[in-house]
This record gives sequence, structure tokens and C-alpha cells, in this order.
Amino acid sequence: MKILKIFTFACMFTHTVVNAEWVGNMEITHYFKKGNNFYFGVASPPSDTTCRYHGYHFRIPFKSDHERDLMEIVMLSEVSSKKINIWFEESLQKGDCSLLGGSQMAVVTGIGTVKPN
Repeated sequence: MKILKIFTFACMFTHTVVNAEWVGNMEITHYFKKGNNFYFGVASPPSDTTCRYHGYHFRIPFKSDHERDLMEIVMLSEVSSKKINIWFEESLQKGDCSLLGGSQMAVVTGIGTVKPN
């Protein structure tokens, strides 16, 4: 848990991003890495701002260490059954975007953990 908090704070303070959308209290259900992208799905996706790529809802393209930190937070959150808040750029398409190879998916710009009640 301590490692998860350290990664969260590191991501929050080491990189400034413009975040267009936000969803909170998300439960990670599955994830995978392919090439320079990391994809993950959540239990209750926001259908008005994301699309589905073979059941995945968010994409983290690797451009710097910041994105790798985001990926690690997602993986640690799923393994420890912790919910997260997600800041992201809205998907360019709604519904199913599987035929486009995931390029139209919502792109994650920030992640934070949710404090348990």
C-alpha cells in the first residue's frame, strides 16, 4: 500500500497535464500491454466519454516515465483491489472502437487512488 501511495504522489507532482475528463471510484477489471500502449478496463465505464476496444476502456501510450508510472499504479490497484480516480482525454469515438485498433480510445493523463471509507 505504501508503494502505491508513493507512485500516486510521484505522478501527481512530477508531471503537469491538461485533463479534459474525470471519473472516480473506478474498479480495474482487466489490463494488457501491447507495443507502446497499455490498455485497461473498468467495471462501470463512462459510456458517454469512452469507447470499447475489445472490452478495454482506457489507453496509456508510453511517451515518458510518467506513463509507465501510471501503468504501475493501475496494476498495483488491480492486484490490491483498490479503486482509482482517472483523468483522461475523451475518446474520439463512442461505442465499439475495436476495428480502429484502439487509436480512438480515451487516453489517460492522470490517476489517483481512492481512500477507503
